[in-house]
Amino acid sequence: MALPSYMSRREGRYYLQVRLARPLAALIGVPLYRASLRTCDYRQARLRLAECLAWIYRMNDSVDYPDLIEKNVAQLRIYLSDAVPFSEERLLARRHYEELLKNLTRRVEAQGWDIDMLNPDYRPLFKRFVWENTEVEAWHKRAEGVRQYERGRADMQMALAFGAVPQHVSTVPAHPRELRNRSTYPAEPFSISAHDTSTVEPHGFGAGHLARPEERDQPTDLSQPSPTPRRVASVVAPQPLTDLEADEVERRDEGAVGIEHRPEPQKAPLRFSEALAAYEEADIRNKGNADARSIVKLIVQFIIDKLGDPLLADFDKEAAARLDAMLPDIPDRKNIPREHTVSLAARYDYAQEHGWTKLKRLTEARLRNGYHNALSRFFDWLIGQKLYLLDKPEFSRTSDENLVSIERDAFSTDEVRKIFSLPLFTGCESAKRMWVKGDCLVQNHLYWGYVMSFLTGVRPGELGQIELDDIEAVDGIYYLQLRGFDPKKGRVARKDVKRFKTQASHRTIPLHPLILDLGLLDRIEDLRSIGCPVLFPEWQPYPKPNGEMRWGQPLTKSFQYLKEKVGIDRFDVSLYSSRHWFADLIDNSDIKDATRRRLMGHSGKADVASRYGRKRRLTNRDLGELTMITSSVIDEMARLLLNAKERADAGELTVLKPWLTQANWSPYYKTKFGRK
Repeated sequence: MALPSYMSRREGRYYLQVRLARPLAALIGVPLYRASLRTCDYRQARLRLAECLAWIYRMNDSVDYPDLIEKNVAQLRIYLSDAVPFSEERLLARRHYEELLKNLTRRVEAQGWDIDMLNPDYRPLFKRFVWENTEVEAWHKRAEGVRQYERGRADMQMALAFGAVPQHVSTVPAHPRELRNRSTYPAEPFSISAHDTSTVEPHGFGAGHLARPEERDQPTDLSQPSPTPRRVASVVAPQPLTDLEADEVERRDEGAVGIEHRPEPQKAPLRFSEALAAYEEADIRNKGNADARSIVKLIVQFIIDKLGDPLLADFDKEAAARLDAMLPDIPDRKNIPREHTVSLAARYDYAQEHGWTKLKRLTEARLRNGYHNALSRFFDWLIGQKLYLLDKPEFSRTSDENLVSIERDAFSTDEVRKIFSLPLFTGCESAKRMWVKGDCLVQNHLYWGYVMSFLTGVRPGELGQIELDDIEAVDGIYYLQLRGFDPKKGRVARKDVKRFKTQASHRTIPLHPLILDLGLLDRIEDLRSIGCPVLFPEWQPYPKPNGEMRWGQPLTKSFQYLKEKVGIDRFDVSLYSSRHWFADLIDNSDIKDATRRRLMGHSGKADVASRYGRKRRLTNRDLGELTMITSSVIDEMARLLLNAKERADAGELTVLKPWLTQANWSPYYKTKFGRK
């Protein structure tokens, strides 16, 4: 039989074998993709081949990494729309695809690309994809165990029917609980034939002898002794189990696959509001992510508000479809009166009542990665807790009216020049009127927030928590240590540990010389003199409803004003663009990719090579590259900022330091340090 294209056979097993297009081969690093179909059956191999070819065809016309990642995001969305559980053929294709993506991710990052910048949806989708593969693989293993168990049970029942098993075996109770009340067992030992142990036949038929029709209708009495002389082996009758022994056997049996369990006691019916409260309590107890939990609460509250807080048992496929159709019609907050933005349901009702004039729908990414994924997590938890006994509902609908996502871009040279030409950086009227031109220099937390965002790439939420001791000098180089606490000072209480976005956010960043030239060390010395341990005591975080602090609020809020002030009207620019601008500076240098990840606070777990060597210190070559990094726009920044600093040192500008007065500290730091 001729093999179809893309299939090969070796040592009885079939393989997928595809020669990749040259551009894709250069991106992946291999000209030929080959993977085992894990079967010797030709028909099954063809089915598995067809499943794998879908993503190979999709990838094969890619020309660069951005194009390749975009195609793989689309393929991941296709796979994540599969109904669970899917077939073994589909699972094999997904597992091969998973391995290919793991290798591709390592290669893309080794080439200096940041996948999160190429497409922020890639990692969350891939993580969910791997989780689904793992769960379905476990389901298939369990299903195979059940099938094997049922085959064995069916064979035993047939053997009993044919009389191939001694009679008393069929009378032994199936469950150890029933042995407790049993006080008698067959007193007579059963016998085993010594003449023919290779074949066990129904009583009354010899080897090769078929029963006559009249014999087939006669009942067989297995209790009658066989006329054939036999050698007898005695078997001691089992004794009744004690309660303790029966409990132990029952616990052991309940862990076995295929054993039928007693039905659990019926639990009281729960409504969505009660289930949400239980989910929140469990997630907090398990130290779950607060932001992810808040999205779950937001979308489940929408169910409660719009569907009347239904019982979990009443949320069937029809109710899930109705909810799925409603989600794409939730508008974003813009142009909705404040009193109608208190919940998703209020926004939804406002759009239904007043129409969509001046209103816009949510982005597709927010719908899929936010609300759909949050509902999936919530129902997974319900099913795991056996609170929801129906099939897991699927949510996937979007509308052509949903907005597309916009990737952030770095600031342009002209935009950077406009930002640092503002009075805050060149001379303002007073500490409170920092955006009005004047004869004062106020290097407050916003001043340093923008400077350090551009020259260190720190996130806005990382700035407000910096302590004075986080600025350290080693061998004449000053570093910013972003860490939960200073280990040199010993252990601290959990409530005092600083929280960052990810574990990789804990990092060491060399300070650019321009930061030091602008007087950051003078600020540190002044604050030490009054006993203040933090770098920006005037920084006020925003408390979230769950009690956690959002630290980036002062800077992000000021950027909305700054953006209008300088006339930046691009939708793909935000405060976070300063971080992209810093990453672009690194990309234009000879700094290694592993160093780039450390500086940006990105994880390098997928890159084995980058996990070796010292994690906190940079190599001398990379350190020299970073501290001497320059560009025409940095030169322009330095000209504007240092000119104002030199004028202040010469007495032309009045230097104001309101943060040295405790009355000007933020309420958060006043409370934390016990100052009034």
